[in-house]
Amino acid sequence: MTGSRATNLPQGAYANFSRSEITVCACETSQQPSTRRWRGYFVDNRNFGDEHGAGSQWPIDVYMRFSADGKEFSAEGTDEIGSFKFKYGTVSDECFCQFLKTYDTHTVTYQGLIYGQRVSGMWWLTDHPWVCGSFAMWPSEDTLETMLAALE
Repeated sequence: MTGSRATNLPQGAYANFSRSEITVCACETSQQPSTRRWRGYFVDNRNFGDEHGAGSQWPIDVYMRFSADGKEFSAEGTDEIGSFKFKYGTVSDECFCQFLKTYDTHTVTYQGLIYGQRVSGMWWLTDHPWVCGSFAMWPSEDTLETMLAALE
C-alpha cells in the first residue's frame, strides 16, 4: 500500500507502512479483531499543563464493530476531548488499518497496523496534520452488556 491512495478516506490520507514493516498480524493468523469494547490511549506531544504534559497518554474507551470478514469497522466512544465516532474504518490484506475519528468540533485521521487483537499507529488532526502523535488500542475484558450495565 505504500504510496497508494487510501480508498475510503478523503483526499490527503495515504498509507505510510510497507509490507516489510509488518510482522505477524491478524491478517496472517486465525485471530481477527473482535466486535466488542476496546480501550487504549493516544499520545499528544503538545503540553496541556499539569494534567496533560507533552507525551501524556489520553485514555480511549470505544465500542468497535467489525464486519464479518474483518475488513471494515466503525465505532462510538469517549475520551477526555468528548464523544466521537470512527468512520470509514478499513483493514487491508496487509493488516494496515485507517479510519477517521470524528468529534462535533474536528476530525482526526488515524493509520496503523493490526497485530492480533492490538491496533497501534499514528494520528494527526485532519485540518492541521502537523498536530500528531501515536495511539494503541486493544479489546477490553468488558462485554457490551457489562458496559451498558455500568451506564445505568
